[in-house]
Amino acid sequence: MAAKGYDVLTCAVGGWKPTESACKEMTASVEKSLASLTNDDIVVVHCWDNIAFMARTEEGGDLPIRKDEKGKHHVEGELVLAGKDRLYMFFKNCIPFLKLLEGRKVIFLTPMPRFLYSSCCAGSEHAPNRVEVDFEKVIRQKLTEVRDYFKDFIFTSGIRGTVLNPGLCVPEADEDGNRLWGSDPVHPLQAGYDKIADLIIDEAKKAKSKKRTGEPLASSRKRIRLETATPRWVGETSTNIATQSPAFGVARGNLGGRGGRGGRGGRPGAHFRGSMPRGGYNRGGN
Repeated sequence: MAAKGYDVLTCAVGGWKPTESACKEMTASVEKSLASLTNDDIVVVHCWDNIAFMARTEEGGDLPIRKDEKGKHHVEGELVLAGKDRLYMFFKNCIPFLKLLEGRKVIFLTPMPRFLYSSCCAGSEHAPNRVEVDFEKVIRQKLTEVRDYFKDFIFTSGIRGTVLNPGLCVPEADEDGNRLWGSDPVHPLQAGYDKIADLIIDEAKKAKSKKRTGEPLASSRKRIRLETATPRWVGETSTNIATQSPAFGVARGNLGGRGGRGGRGGRPGAHFRGSMPRGGYNRGGN
């Protein structure tokens, strides 16, 4: 988002998971960050990816997917999606900082696909169901169900916002045959993240046009600013930023304007605060 010309404010933390203690820290970070925003700035929340996938053992138990000493994810069993009850447990931990977004323009991104086009390693017992003919279809169907779960969680908790499944716009390759995924089974290529950024921008533009038909969507200039509240990757390049894990995000700026391509963004947990139009953005009902 920053590479496209939007001011970005992030509360992302590497390897973040919505545990109770982590959410308490995130609530303080979000509250501090929101103090510098207006109610017309766009908030993007993407924070459930790291708890969405699990490894199913031969005994039928589902275990979290963990990282080895080199920081690489391993699926020690069949790759499956976490159940509704487990997802709700983590969602409840997030409610304190989600409640802070009341009255703001919020876009929620549900979990991205993982391990669809590349395995964690060559181990035959790691995600063995990847060789099944309908593997991708099953995983994508489950991700659609997960999106519906979170939509219900958000609505019944009295929180309002648009809920999007970002994985729908990141297939293995785009319409021109350009690959959107590489050897990394968890993070798309930059072109894949660009697709997600475009999804966010288009959704906000669409909602704005419903609110004020005929109003110009682009302003004459955009400000580019990147601030971080707590991330460890402040001085790193945008390529490294893409490997950071979910936390929370805010976007602010002119959604009608577009900057040049570059930089991976849109991962879980990033706050995008860019040059999206002040006023005129209306919450979607998806």
